[in-house]
Amino acid sequence: MSRLKNMSGAGWVVTGIAVTLLLVPTGVAAKGLKVTGIIGTSGNKADVTTTGQLQVGETSPTNFYTHFTPNLPSSYGVVAAPPSGDSLIIKSAHPTWGGAPSLPAEVDLAVFTGACTSQVAVVDIVAVGTTPGVVSLSYEPGFVVPGGDTLCARVTGGGAAVSVNGYVVPSADAPLFAAPSR
Repeated sequence: MSRLKNMSGAGWVVTGIAVTLLLVPTGVAAKGLKVTGIIGTSGNKADVTTTGQLQVGETSPTNFYTHFTPNLPSSYGVVAAPPSGDSLIIKSAHPTWGGAPSLPAEVDLAVFTGACTSQVAVVDIVAVGTTPGVVSLSYEPGFVVPGGDTLCARVTGGGAAVSVNGYVVPSADAPLFAAPSR
C-alpha cells in the first residue's frame, strides 16, 4: 500500500492511461463495431438477422430445378436428369392423377443409371386413392440423383403426371447417394 501512496503524479497518469486502454477498446468493440456477415472459405457470405439468427439458403436461386412430366408411361420414363457434370438434389415430388377411367393404382419413383436402363434404388411407391388429386412427397434434406443417373417414374393402372423440385450442384460437391427417407 505504501507504493501507491508514494507514486508520483506521472505514475498515476501512466496507470490511468493503461487502465483506459484496457477498458475502452472492449466497450467500443462491443457497441461500435458490428458483424455484418460470415464469409466461408468458398467466399460465400451468410448474414445474421436482427434477432441474431444465422440466415442461409441451400443454394442460389439460379440452381433451382423444377421439371414436370405429363402422361407417365406404364414402363419407367425419365422425370429428372441432371445437366452434364452436375447432380440433382431432389427435395420434393408431386404425383398427380386424374379421375376414372384413367385413375392409376400406383406411381413408382426410382433412380436409374442412364435413361431408365438399370435401377439403382427405389425412391417411393405411391398408392393413389379413388379420387383425382396430388400427393406431395417431401424429402429432407433431399436425396441425390448423381451425374449420369436419372430419376424415373412409371404408373400402373391409368394416367398420371409428376413434378419434381430441387436444385443442381456440381457432381464433385454432391453427397454420396443414399435412398431417401421420409
